[in-house]
Amino acid sequence: MLVAMTVEFLANLFQSFLYIGFLYLLFDKPEGKLRRALSFFGAVFVFFGVCTFFTLNSTFFSYDVYYLDSVLYVLVMLLYSLIFLRGKLYLRIIMPLIAFGLNALVSFTFVYFASAVSGLSIADAMVLSSDFRYLCIAVVNITFAVVLWLVYKLFSTRIWLSGAAEITAFIVIPVLCLVVFYCGLFIHQMSGFSSAILPYILSIYLIVAVITILTCFMLVRIGKANEIKTELLLTTQREKLYEESILSSNEQIKTISSVKHDMKNHLNTVHELISKGSYQEASQLCHRAIDTLSSAYTPINTPNPVLNAIVNVEQEKAASSGIDFQVEVNDHLTQLSSEDTVSLVGNLCDNAIEYLVSQPADNRKMSLKISAHIDFAVIVCKNSISHSVLESNPDLLSTKSDKKNHGKGVSIVRKLAAQYGGSVSCKEADGWFEMTVFVNKNQ
Repeated sequence: MLVAMTVEFLANLFQSFLYIGFLYLLFDKPEGKLRRALSFFGAVFVFFGVCTFFTLNSTFFSYDVYYLDSVLYVLVMLLYSLIFLRGKLYLRIIMPLIAFGLNALVSFTFVYFASAVSGLSIADAMVLSSDFRYLCIAVVNITFAVVLWLVYKLFSTRIWLSGAAEITAFIVIPVLCLVVFYCGLFIHQMSGFSSAILPYILSIYLIVAVITILTCFMLVRIGKANEIKTELLLTTQREKLYEESILSSNEQIKTISSVKHDMKNHLNTVHELISKGSYQEASQLCHRAIDTLSSAYTPINTPNPVLNAIVNVEQEKAASSGIDFQVEVNDHLTQLSSEDTVSLVGNLCDNAIEYLVSQPADNRKMSLKISAHIDFAVIVCKNSISHSVLESNPDLLSTKSDKKNHGKGVSIVRKLAAQYGGSVSCKEADGWFEMTVFVNKNQ
């Protein structure tokens, strides 16, 4: 009895670590080592407690609980995945189901074949303590660990599924496979584990498994094709961005050369006016020179070429619209991917520029400040306003008629901030609208 209980407890503990560990490795973890450890071991403890309760009560084949243990196992994994892990929502929902379905598939398939070889009934093989059951437990758990490792290796790389049809297929097909499997199990159980229908059930399992594997394989191939397509599009966009940045930089070089020549003439003239005692005229000429210098922006030059490109392009956009655009960059946003840097900074600036072009020329002012604070990069974009924006549009929804193709800038900024464990805040004060974005530097 002691040996049997020890084997059961060890098997339950192993499976608890296996299930929760699989989800832990597959998805992004919560912030902080303590929170990660507490959530992980807490989920393992709860899962082990559920397993042990049903082991002690031997209710796995009880008609009274209707496989309540299976429901609770999946529920524990779902709660852990949804509350403490991060990643795509549909993956965090489907992967616990896939993990449990794989375990059931491996377990029952092995027991069916082992029972056919040993001559021991499946009910006895699954429930009664025996050397055969211990062998089943060892082989099944090892096989299940290998299967989960293969799934982890497959899904640890990003899968790009575009469109509701692909995502739905990715979710529905494993679920349907699981439903077919359990229907076959229930039919076999209701027949008293009749060996006459076993070959037909196994054939159904094999066909469904092959179809599911092939479909998932094709979805992965589709996902890789989508990834290549996306990368190609991003590469094209980056090339265009660099081209625009180079062109604007070349124009700025010409402007700086012209300003340099003008400043030389201004200084010579000021010197001449001062030597003749015409101080007022010299002062007025100095003020005009300052205005000329202020109107010519200086290209940003940081170790991040993508950040340089997008900021310089936005400065050129602002300058062409007569907007006074002040830029201060003290953090290089190296934690962001190239495309996210372009989307985040570009949408922040474009929203401000889009508003300012509709304002009087003397009220077109904006600024962009990128800095670091503890573990976060802080991007602050400000623009002058003639009236409150938050009062008339507190959620900053698009006011354009073509909402499908326009006005998505704010939602994109919020999505990117959340993706990097940050947040977005907006405020108004002294005739200025300010949007601040925090992104975690450790993501």
